[in-house]
Amino acid sequence: MNENNRQFRNDLKMENTLQQKLVMTPMLQQALAILQLSTVELLDLIQDELAENPLLEEKTVSEEPEKAKDKDTPEDKAVREKEVREKEEDLAAKPGQDSEAEAPVPEKESDLTGQTEAFDDNWIDYFEDSSDVGYLPPERDEKVYFENALTRLPTLYEHLLWQLRLSTYGEDDFAAGEEIIGNINKDGYLVLSPDDIAAEKKIPIDRVLKVLKIIQGFEPVGVGARDLKECLLIQLQYLGYEGSWPEKIVAYHLEDLEKRKFTLIARKLDIKLAAVKEAARVISTLEPKPGRLYDNQEVKYVIPDVILEKIDGEYVVYLNDSFLPRLRINPYYARMLRDKSAQGSLKGFVSGKYNSAIWLIKSIEQRRRTIYRVAESIVNVQRDFFDKGIKYLKPLTLHDIAETINVHESTVSRVTSNKYLQSPRGIFEMKYFFTSRISSDSGTDASSRSVKEMIKDLILSENHKKPLSDRLIAEILKTRGLNIARRTVTKYREELQILPSSKRKQV
Repeated sequence: MNENNRQFRNDLKMENTLQQKLVMTPMLQQALAILQLSTVELLDLIQDELAENPLLEEKTVSEEPEKAKDKDTPEDKAVREKEVREKEEDLAAKPGQDSEAEAPVPEKESDLTGQTEAFDDNWIDYFEDSSDVGYLPPERDEKVYFENALTRLPTLYEHLLWQLRLSTYGEDDFAAGEEIIGNINKDGYLVLSPDDIAAEKKIPIDRVLKVLKIIQGFEPVGVGARDLKECLLIQLQYLGYEGSWPEKIVAYHLEDLEKRKFTLIARKLDIKLAAVKEAARVISTLEPKPGRLYDNQEVKYVIPDVILEKIDGEYVVYLNDSFLPRLRINPYYARMLRDKSAQGSLKGFVSGKYNSAIWLIKSIEQRRRTIYRVAESIVNVQRDFFDKGIKYLKPLTLHDIAETINVHESTVSRVTSNKYLQSPRGIFEMKYFFTSRISSDSGTDASSRSVKEMIKDLILSENHKKPLSDRLIAEILKTRGLNIARRTVTKYREELQILPSSKRKQV
């Protein structure tokens, strides 16, 4: 045993190995996170940092330079931005300041003009001037009124429970009704059988069925049904179609109706084809999912991060961040860093906060410049789309934009995530402009979105008595030079939520 232990100890070694590894510092992680934030999310982050970091403070309007207050014309704005873009090549990033090192102390009595160690001369302009790339002056801001805000809509459960309180009189009825409503899904259907509800609440089944009948009379009409047939029958009875052909077709021939076998239904019911078509028209006005009228999804307010305007035939890109606070370093703490008599612990704390503030400001500015470059590249590629419409949307990938502005694909992905562009054609998510390629005989690739639009137009203009099949649509597209398979047409049609030809046919 001792011999084995000695052998084991002799096998232990210590070796130095050299490895190349990519390590992301906390500051770099923060910069990447800021790049991905939308303008609204960035505003929240800035407010949190202003509350946490005493060295950060917001510039007031009175402190802005006079030239930032001047009301520039759109032409002046375009000229100034062109000058900035021409100088952008001179803004090559210098090695960043190490977050672990002590911040350099300003030598002059100014906010940041002495910080040449952390920034080049162009960064100083950022703190002195608000007329940088894409900055919208305050007079362009749109006013936000309180009465334009929407409150949360009631959920289906809350709406039904409110009606239940007005419709029942006994505790057992309310208990049964509450259990029934609690088992109605978002589409408005009862997912638990009345027998199970009766057993769960120990209430007679006849009482549960009575309360269920009451709930099925609530608004929205058709709620509380156990299947599609019952849902449609409830609505037909409410509309006064009891005993009519629409009710009989739903009750006994719903499957044939779904397959649009009107002739077969007419033969089975021994009625004219016109009567079946009229009944089908009535049934088509019913709501198969009554609960979705109260599908209380969170209201999402979209504030465009980029604004595109057409001025004298040219598209000009602005960054919509004029409502973001303009940040600067508190001059009191900047003087404290220069004070050699300041206590070491206090000076160390201020130095750490100073580094954090500088990095935040630099990350925000880098985010703005990157978003501007990406948006400008997208507009240059998709100019035909903004001029003529979706049929002229060109295929575009993240790699294409990344190569154009000389960044990594992941950077473009972060920039375009959860960000919107407002243009004369409407507001679009920036990811909207990235689509796959469809090869064509003409040598010019087509965008998958433009192909979907072609499919949609073909279906809208088809003969409703002889609707176009997916195979026929693929053949039509091939005559236009687009080599697309039938299964691809089927995939795009389903993404457009369009029924197959067998269910689009009208007799």
